Amino acid sequence: MRRVCGVACLALGLTAVTGCTPPDLPLVAVRNGEDGQPVAELRPCGADETVSGMGLGSWPSAESDAPVGEAAPGPAGSAPPSPAARPGVDGSGGGRTAEEDPEEDSGWEAWDATVHGRVVFPVFSPPPAWRVQTFGRQRLLPGRTYSLSFRGSGGYRAHVHFTVGDLASLRPGQVWADDRAMSEGDFDALVDDKC
Repeated sequence: MRRVCGVACLALGLTAVTGCTPPDLPLVAVRNGEDGQPVAELRPCGADETVSGMGLGSWPSAESDAPVGEAAPGPAGSAPPSPAARPGVDGSGGGRTAEEDPEEDSGWEAWDATVHGRVVFPVFSPPPAWRVQTFGRQRLLPGRTYSLSFRGSGGYRAHVHFTVGDLASLRPGQVWADDRAMSEGDFDALVDDKC
């Protein structure tokens, strides 16, 4: 009986430890568009897979490696904090607003939107069908780390973290994904490997 109890407890414990956190995959890339504006590419594992919970947020690069108040656990695959959760912004109208503070977070949330398969769009202009909620100045600022993420219906999160400097370092034909510059072909191979 002890052996059965021990095995059952071990199995339950391992499930609790490993089964609660979805894998975090580098299935998002950013690059410089032809007009100089940043462009995002979300690549779910399956062409017919549903993607949801898309979001873009940022935090001061010098403060930490993870956004403060992120909705998803862990530093990657995070959703940006809600406007009320961002420090220094007073939603009551009595304090600073994102438009008045150049150091404020800038991004969007699209929790109710879903899309099937690969999607490419300007970072600050997600598809209109997503009905995003925007916050901040809607432009990249130096000294901030950005996180663009989504959740795949296959039970994983996907993300990319990047800075203005990361995008400036890209050569033509390169993307930023998995914390490094790579060719578009290498990103295709990375996606194939992770899926």
